[in-house]
Amino acid sequence: MKTLLLYSIFFLAAYDVFSQGHFKAAALRQDIDSLVYYIESAHPNPYYRYSRVKFYRDVEKVKRNISEDMDYTAFYLVAQRLIAKLQDGHIDLEMPLHTFQESKVYTFPLKVVLSMNKPYIRSQEDMDLGHNRFMNHDIEILSINGITGKKIVNDVVDLVTGETAAFRASYGSEYFGFYFDVLYPRKGFFEISYNDKGRKGTVKLLPGDSLKLGKLQVSTEKAEKATSPYAMTYTATGTAIMKLDDFLDLETFKVFADASFSELKRNGTANLVIDLRGNLGGDSDVGDYLLQYLLNIPFRQYDRVLEKNSELLKNRLRMHRKDKTLSEEDSLLLSKPNGSIDTIKTQDQVPLHLSSRFSGKVYVLVNSSTFSSAADFAQAFSYYKRGKIIGEETGGLILSFGDIVPAVLPQTRLPLVVSSKLYFNIGANENDWHGVLPDILCTSDQTLEKALTLIGIDDKG
Repeated sequence: MKTLLLYSIFFLAAYDVFSQGHFKAAALRQDIDSLVYYIESAHPNPYYRYSRVKFYRDVEKVKRNISEDMDYTAFYLVAQRLIAKLQDGHIDLEMPLHTFQESKVYTFPLKVVLSMNKPYIRSQEDMDLGHNRFMNHDIEILSINGITGKKIVNDVVDLVTGETAAFRASYGSEYFGFYFDVLYPRKGFFEISYNDKGRKGTVKLLPGDSLKLGKLQVSTEKAEKATSPYAMTYTATGTAIMKLDDFLDLETFKVFADASFSELKRNGTANLVIDLRGNLGGDSDVGDYLLQYLLNIPFRQYDRVLEKNSELLKNRLRMHRKDKTLSEEDSLLLSKPNGSIDTIKTQDQVPLHLSSRFSGKVYVLVNSSTFSSAADFAQAFSYYKRGKIIGEETGGLILSFGDIVPAVLPQTRLPLVVSSKLYFNIGANENDWHGVLPDILCTSDQTLEKALTLIGIDDKG
């Protein structure tokens, strides 16, 4: 089972870690050493892309540059840029969101989308500028407070851990207010230069400005997403669209899947679109359960898994088994020498007896923010040739690290997670360091339209 935990929820539950005040330079340098130690002790191969020689050179440079005391957020920026070079989205430091949330007055007032290509920043909200002036959503933001869109995106990407730049930009969009606040000096306003379909202009917004939202209705979407990670709707022609925002909750998903596929059978639905855009993953068991409804043959998502034994891995087991009796398997893991690596060959899953297994056509939508176990599902779906994948190359790779183990830097108490396993997805070879490759390549915002067009063509054919 491959699991991605929500870092903020996990750490807030496990540790009381948010330190305040400043830290001595010597203590911060010690935390850099601890950071490197934890990564190397737990990770199967942290230097799979960025060499150990380069990383150590960067580490020494960082330590030399820590010559003065720093506060919690300043040190986070230094350390986060360092580990981002390793290009593993499961090595990460907890974002100090508490400092940002205490400063709502500085919150950037727009939802945006970041991209590695022009337009680098696009607004996702309509704005009423007053005096009968409006700025439509999906416009290009050229600069904010004199900082170009390209520089902003590059600075954000340098802070986000992940395997691809496209994923890191997309993930940065979700926390743009935080990143902009910690990266650049606060001015108390945001001067935005924009290009609205050839009409260029500049507008000054205050953090507390009341904005009228347009088509996207962002506030409503966020509220729905918080309570309903899984939803199914229908087009006028009867195509079912299953939107899966995450793979976090297996039991909730089972209830949803059982009801949804029963409904599809009752309705005689012929076409199903599974939308995984923006799905950061969670529990691979969710993907297994979904595949049970789509495949009638034995299957597996992973060919094999390499697991590195470490004290961090053992500490996680001890924490999970606190006040419980250790199983024979638990005791075996605790006895293994740290630094040793086990190869675990995965077994096929036998199809369940499901009366509502779906036999119609299936189309899966993905983008650069389809990550971890969501990307793993997409790869298995592709490998077993169950249907078409439409969209962008996924941010999650088909040869990928995961199954995080937690640590806390001893001086600042900054929480850290590190990968403990290397997963070979079904169909992946030794050097397949890339995401799931779509059958039909298009931008994220074109995927649903492409799928519906393809369904129309297939139905006529």
